[in-house]
Order: sequence, then C-alpha cells, then structure tokens
Amino acid sequence: MTGFSSLELMLAVAAIGILAAFALPKNSDSVDRASVDKAVGDIDTLDLAIREYRRRNNDALPPDLGVLPVPSILDPWGRPYQYLPFDAGINHEHARQDQNQSLINSDYDLYSKGKDGVSASSLELPASHDDVIRAGNGRYVGPAGNY
Repeated sequence: MTGFSSLELMLAVAAIGILAAFALPKNSDSVDRASVDKAVGDIDTLDLAIREYRRRNNDALPPDLGVLPVPSILDPWGRPYQYLPFDAGINHEHARQDQNQSLINSDYDLYSKGKDGVSASSLELPASHDDVIRAGNGRYVGPAGNY
C-alpha cells in the first residue's frame, strides 16, 4: 500500500499555511485599494450629479443626496455617503477642515467615513485618516490621509 505518512501530510499542510500567510496580506491590501478606488468613483459620480442639479436649479445645492437622479449609493463598506451643503444659513460647524483648521470646501462636503466608519471634522485627527473625501471644491477626491 502506498500513501502519505502523517508526517508528510503535516509538512504539506504547514507549507500551504506558510504560503497563505504571505498571500493574504497582499490580497487584503488589494481589496482595500479597490474599495478606496470605488469610493473615489462614487464620489465623482455624486459630484457630477450635484453639479447637474445646481445647473438646473439656479445654482442651488440639493438638500440631500436623495433628490439626485442616481440610485441610492452606499460606500464600499455599506454605509451612506456623507453630504453637507453650505447654502446660506447652514452652520459650518461640522464642515471638514484641514490641518490649519481651514475649510476644505466652500460649497459642500461629500465623503465616505472609510473602512472604520468613524470620522471627525478635522482631517488631522486619526479618525479621519481613512476617510475618502472631496476637497478643494472637487479638485481632489481621495483618501483624507493623502490630502
């Protein structure tokens, strides 16, 4: 009878485990990058829909994302995108700020809370580092940690 001994099977399983340990972190990084890329694309799509809404409504911002002619979009982590319009009379208290405490947008904030689902108004705080943001009135869309 030919077959594998217990020692040979244990060595084969250990080798597979070691190979998997090297492959999983690279796969996880790829998934994270793909999620951020999807959020960037979604924010670009929403930004375009907001610009079209403004064009059709005498430069008025939509009151919320639900009035846009796009299907309800959740971020890659299953949460709604955050939208804060700065129309007249709107308090800027929760507006996103850079490390100098300057507003990152003058028209509206649009962002995802990122993988951890936690955010802060200041991009300097660790809670915001994984957020995917729109900044510079749309000139930048990407990870808050890179802004």
